[in-house]
Amino acid sequence: MPDGAGQTRAPSAALGAGRASQAPEGALKAPVTDVPWLEPLPDALVDPASVVAARGSLRLAMVAALQHLPARQRAVLILRDVLSWRASEVASLLGTSQAAVKSALQRARSRLEEIAPDEDLVVEPGGAADREVLDRYVAALENADMDALLDLLQDGVELEMPPHPDWFRGSKDVLKFLHSRRHEVGDCRMLPTRANGQSAALMYCPGKAGRQETHSVHVLTVRHGTVARITIFLGTEQAARFGFPVVLP
Repeated sequence: MPDGAGQTRAPSAALGAGRASQAPEGALKAPVTDVPWLEPLPDALVDPASVVAARGSLRLAMVAALQHLPARQRAVLILRDVLSWRASEVASLLGTSQAAVKSALQRARSRLEEIAPDEDLVVEPGGAADREVLDRYVAALENADMDALLDLLQDGVELEMPPHPDWFRGSKDVLKFLHSRRHEVGDCRMLPTRANGQSAALMYCPGKAGRQETHSVHVLTVRHGTVARITIFLGTEQAARFGFPVVLP
């Protein structure tokens, strides 16, 4: 399935949740709690020494994984094949079983064999261009500027909010979803960070007594200077994981 730049990309990361939802302005379905969901992993928690040691043996497939694999498979592949974690350690981190880790690893390896990306088409994430996209995304949401946000979204952009099974595809539906849930200009603040090897930002919105409380973490998949996927992780517990305050001063 080609994306906006003509590359082949993976299916939605919404854990095989079926077709994209068709009501972006409606209420979300109840969260799915009987399966483990991948949580955002702060880049700061990955041991820099391990990253440096692994960098010399980093294969093209590892870089491609950040652009072509669903979130769970991507995390398992990097932890197992790049950082050499044991299956038991990965299972503990992701809150799942070793059998599920092995299955995800097999699917990830098979997917990478299928896409066989050309080196010229693979862009390593995390550069200045990605940060520029993140900054524009943050400014658009903080200012409720839907026109600026539309300029950032690929035509086939996907959005998901685990553990809700709903997910949306296409800039039109994604924009409708975000627009229907936007806050007043200046109500919310976003602090840039990184998660799962990608650009991310913590969102703070008014809570009790008007205080700015953790609302969610937005993780962006950036390709060719535009946003290809948005994964929004809800919950106040996200702040502590990233070393951020739950409530902004």
